[in-house]
Amino acid sequence: MCHLTEAEQRLLSEAEDNLRRAQAAYDKLAPLRLKETFDVTSPRKLAHRQKGRTLAPVESNSQPKDVTKNRETRKFEQHSTARLRALIYGEPSRPSPSMEPAELLELYQKVVSIDLFASRLEVTRQTALSLLKSAGKDVVEEISQEWQNGSSLRDLSSKHGPLPQTISRWIKSTGRQIKPRNSNPKYDQSLVLKLSAEKWSINRIATHMGISWATVRRTIVSNM
Repeated sequence: MCHLTEAEQRLLSEAEDNLRRAQAAYDKLAPLRLKETFDVTSPRKLAHRQKGRTLAPVESNSQPKDVTKNRETRKFEQHSTARLRALIYGEPSRPSPSMEPAELLELYQKVVSIDLFASRLEVTRQTALSLLKSAGKDVVEEISQEWQNGSSLRDLSSKHGPLPQTISRWIKSTGRQIKPRNSNPKYDQSLVLKLSAEKWSINRIATHMGISWATVRRTIVSNM
């Protein structure tokens, strides 16, 4: 488990405070920004301009357009807020309802990366995993199978995007066991024991194998 130093914890706390202030500022200013954006091409204004030019009534045609634009405005506002909250707080944004399971699977097969898939849909990683699982593809299990077949955590991280620590956590969530990084010896223990049985001295074995005297002695003692 990674432990943060006091200085790192202080920096992390300051960053979280800055993100909260940024969110508060965005929530306050977003409606004004959206109004300014959509007022430029408002159908109501276009209708008034057309009326002034042609002196023809346009009220009958403007109402449906206003309803459509208001709906699109609300949808845009909700989508923008969801994306920002997902970025700052890690909250899942609302997925696109227009994509069928087959389309989701096809998109994932093209990118073959959970982070690229999430980026294409503009959703969080967790939402992307849930979408694919509902479509019949368990990405966590597939990544775990790749690891079990010999892929390293670093290779899986490069392919899919998450950090090796995240990949490791996903694999453990499937019930598989991951040994600590230094749990496997980097030398041939059986050769140490063989040479020791042939009456080689500890120093001679250590020199021959390029390892320390203490390592040779610890191997011999632990197997006595």
